[in-house]
Amino acid sequence: MSERRFSGNFDRLRDPSSVKMMAMDDIIAAVMEGTELESMLDVGTGTAVFAEHFQKAGVGTVAGVDVNPEMLEAAKGYLPESEFKVGPAEALPWEDCSFDLVFMGFVFHEVDDYVKTLQEAARVGKKLVAVLEFPKIEQPFGPPLDHRLDAQQVVDFGMQAGLGEAKIVELEHLVVYLWEKLR
Repeated sequence: MSERRFSGNFDRLRDPSSVKMMAMDDIIAAVMEGTELESMLDVGTGTAVFAEHFQKAGVGTVAGVDVNPEMLEAAKGYLPESEFKVGPAEALPWEDCSFDLVFMGFVFHEVDDYVKTLQEAARVGKKLVAVLEFPKIEQPFGPPLDHRLDAQQVVDFGMQAGLGEAKIVELEHLVVYLWEKLR
């Protein structure tokens, strides 16, 4: 198991102050701007916080994948009608072009192979790949600085994965990287 993977208390992922700090409306607006999304895969879904908020924002079908089966049990409690599978970001257990959006919220810095992860996201995605991460600056929350990626690294990984140029949206405490796909 990667030392970068979240191993804390699951309840912390849904703590109201943490969710407020994320500015969920800003994240969803940045991702969905100008794009109609009918389905999304939440990679590293944890307790499905992002999947739940995207569904509330109008995405009809949400699904999630995580390496931790205990997290998925918690996720099913919040979204019992959604499909959740155990699996790594580098080998997503879905067919090609299964989702309009493949979203990775605070998980990209945890994966073992950044390029393979983005290639897999592109494989199962149809319209959009989105990565939400903390900027590589000291902050009183989020992963340690040495676990964070700088913007140029993320952009370079997207280029290596064949996704092309990323659109970068800087939020107050977070960064969203977007790659549009044409299919």
